[in-house]
Amino acid sequence: EVFFKNIQKGLKKFTLDELNDSIDSLVNTDADWERTKGKEIATVIGVICKEFEIEKEVLLYGRSKGKTSEARRYAACILHIEYNLPIRFIAKSVFKLNWHTGVTEAVRYYKSLNMEVKPDREFSERLQSILNKIATKNKNTNV
Repeated sequence: EVFFKNIQKGLKKFTLDELNDSIDSLVNTDADWERTKGKEIATVIGVICKEFEIEKEVLLYGRSKGKTSEARRYAACILHIEYNLPIRFIAKSVFKLNWHTGVTEAVRYYKSLNMEVKPDREFSERLQSILNKIATKNKNTNV
């Protein structure tokens, strides 16, 4: 019922073709991202899991507390900043979250880093270390 009410609201603002194109682009974009970026996502997740010594299932589906929360923050920043993946895609398709707030906050934190503050500097240094490990892993798999 809610679904049909939303379609009705959409049809008041857009033509049927515009609404169909919008839905089609949303649906196919996620599939395209998964198809083209799947290997990169798997590499990032693997390196993050190894770095934080957690299982993949815990990172992707576990409760976001402590070490898991920190690992997700790094993963979200890398996937969004380095691989240009949309925030909503990361939240819904990578972490299977209903809301994208956690990913948005992680990216916002990254963009507001202040190198004068020790925790921010440590975050940035560890992020760079993880990026180097990802680059090394990518280089080794391409050889």
